Amino acid sequence: MSIKSKVHILSPDDSQVDALIGKLWSSGGEKNISQNVYVILDGAKSPSILRMVNNSGLEHACLFAGKLSYTLLRAAPHVVKLEIAHPFTRQIIQLGWENNWGIFVTTLSDTTLSAVRNHCRRIAKAISPTGKPLYFRYFDPSVLWEILPVCSVEELQLLFGPFVNVLSGKSKEVEGKIVTYWSNLYRDSQTFQLCEYDPLKKYTMALPSSFPYQRHFQLRKAHLDVFNKKSDLAFFKVIYKSYRRTYRQTAGQEYVVGRQTYNLVNYLWLCYSYGSAFNLKSAYNFMVFFRLCCQFGWKFWEQNEYIWLKQLLESDRPAEVRIAKIERRLSAQLVDRLWS
Repeated sequence: MSIKSKVHILSPDDSQVDALIGKLWSSGGEKNISQNVYVILDGAKSPSILRMVNNSGLEHACLFAGKLSYTLLRAAPHVVKLEIAHPFTRQIIQLGWENNWGIFVTTLSDTTLSAVRNHCRRIAKAISPTGKPLYFRYFDPSVLWEILPVCSVEELQLLFGPFVNVLSGKSKEVEGKIVTYWSNLYRDSQTFQLCEYDPLKKYTMALPSSFPYQRHFQLRKAHLDVFNKKSDLAFFKVIYKSYRRTYRQTAGQEYVVGRQTYNLVNYLWLCYSYGSAFNLKSAYNFMVFFRLCCQFGWKFWEQNEYIWLKQLLESDRPAEVRIAKIERRLSAQLVDRLWS
């Protein structure tokens, strides 16, 4: 797996914003239907979102119910009904499109803000395979576009509900296919092929009686694997940044594994996958493991001199105990060498 160490984010320029606005309001024209456009914003992405929504003068609603503290209200998701010529529409695209502030959805013209809010609230509550209720942040594009490829047609029907189309920023690659700004990519539940999803064209039939429309989104193992992968990547990025700060001299180094040469970030990601198999868990444990991998070489634990490391790494003791023992023994060996 290749990981980019830097991501360069640019806001859309005026011509791109015009194109995006045109696309949002033209998809209905392509299908010869009248439509509304809404944006579902994740308030936790920026402290300015709530102020912008309140000052927009547009019809809007918070997805959380009841009386909320200002802190919770500012971090809550909000749905706003957009108008094509309104300054807020252009502003929210310029500031939020490439920063994952939320998703843009189109609906039929008779779909009210209340109906959109009710649907968004319903799918925001997901049920784990064990029956535990979970909060599903589908309005984060980085979450949504990871989930769609593993959803069945019925699950897509539940997720899309009254939405004719869902758009968001950031192109990304899924199984070698580039998901563009306008793409709605999913995996067909019968053929398992990646397809473009057009709910109006393909899935206008009524939901089967065995699939009640009002139920919450039921998470399967495939969905949880997506969440775990995202969580792993986020955790790795934190450790990697800390490692770079601590060991600045390793920044430009390259590492050879087999016949392939890796830069630091991809080498550490490879190490991370092995560290996860050893159940190291904490950031400090991974930091030590990374240092050992860089210092003693790839799969150092399989070298005859360090076979005791493999026994410790594979033992059932808590990770903190194993790492502490490894550090003590390596320190003792270093001292012995200095005095010998």
